[in-house]
Amino acid sequence: MTTQHAPTEMVNLDKLIRQAKSLPRDRRKEILMSFPELELQQHLKELFKAMEPGYTVEVTQGASEHGKDLVLVKKDKLTVDVIGVVVKCGNIKAKTLGEVDRVSGQVNLALTYNSEKRTREVESQIKQAFAHEAELKDYFPKLPVNKVIVIIAGDISREARVRLEKEMQGPVEINGIDWLMTNFTDFYPLRASTARWNSCAP
Repeated sequence: MTTQHAPTEMVNLDKLIRQAKSLPRDRRKEILMSFPELELQQHLKELFKAMEPGYTVEVTQGASEHGKDLVLVKKDKLTVDVIGVVVKCGNIKAKTLGEVDRVSGQVNLALTYNSEKRTREVESQIKQAFAHEAELKDYFPKLPVNKVIVIIAGDISREARVRLEKEMQGPVEINGIDWLMTNFTDFYPLRASTARWNSCAP
C-alpha cells in the first residue's frame, strides 16, 4: 500500500510543476509578490523542507526575534550549521534608502546576536533543544547564526544589492524574485497555495 502512494505523489508533484512552468513568468512573479510577509514565511518554511529534507526549519518572525524570520539548522556528525533567513516583501531600489537600511540592520542583528558564544557551547545547546522538540520553536530564535540568507520577494536594483552587500557584516546570500520563482516552481510549486496556481492554470 505504501509503495503505491509514492508514485502517485510524484505524478501529482510533476503535474503541479508542469502547471507552474506553463504560467507566464510575469504571472508567477505577481503570485509570489502577492503574499503577505507572514504567509510567505510559512511557504518558505515548506520550500526549505522540500529542498533540504535533512534540515530542521522554524519560522521565528523577524524583528522581535533577533533579526531572523526563519532559522534553518543542519546537524550532522561533524558540525552544526545555523542559517538565519530574513524575508522582505516588495522591490528594493538604491533610492529607497530606508528599505536598504532596514534589511541590512536586520541582517547585522541576526549575525551579531550572541556572536561571542563558542561553537561547543552552541552545539551543546542545540542538542538540548532537539532533546525537547516541543521547545524548539522558542529556542531557535536565540541561536547564533553562521550565515544569513536574505529573501526579497521583489526586484533588487544592482545599486541596492551592492549597497546591501557592503553594509552587511558577515556571510550573507541575497536572493530575489528570480530565485523564488525558480525554487518554488522546481521544489514546492505552491502546493500551499494551490488555489492561486490552479486559478491561473491554462
